[in-house]
Amino acid sequence: MADFAEWEWTCACCGKRQRGVPEVGYAAPDVARWAEGSDEATVHLQSDDFCVIETADQTDYFIRCYMEVPVLGAPKPLGIGVWSSLSEQNFRRYYDSFDDDDQENLGGMFGFLSNQLPYYPDTTNLHLRVMPCDGRVRPLVFVDSHNADHPLYRDQQSGLDANRAAEVLPAFAPCEGSA
Repeated sequence: MADFAEWEWTCACCGKRQRGVPEVGYAAPDVARWAEGSDEATVHLQSDDFCVIETADQTDYFIRCYMEVPVLGAPKPLGIGVWSSLSEQNFRRYYDSFDDDDQENLGGMFGFLSNQLPYYPDTTNLHLRVMPCDGRVRPLVFVDSHNADHPLYRDQQSGLDANRAAEVLPAFAPCEGSA
């Protein structure tokens, strides 16, 4: 079994040697980049945890979440800060209780993954189970079994073995200049 604390790999972004399992995060849902440069959309309530994007036809609601992909034999999983869309009703429930210490009582919610993750085929709009956590901890997200044929679902369920980790982890390397 690989020692992932000392495991070295080459960053796909900068070409430098890296160690351990990376953690990465997205500053906003992918659609926010389009909306910020568009006359057709307005970004409201953009913060580290919330984003609302309004167009002439609709309003979309997003929250920042945390996705874990287990790495077999590693002391920690691949951690990815991602954004999920929510229905307006679930967004308001989550937003209104954001400072409460019992957000787990909200129960699971349905969302769509709102970031394209490196290495994986199209991840935008994968069905998610969004699980709020207590104590202002970002909700955990799990790719829903509706997407059981997607490699991200399989990796999240089964974990990355050493060979698969060697393929996947370099694409997630956090380095200067990366998104």
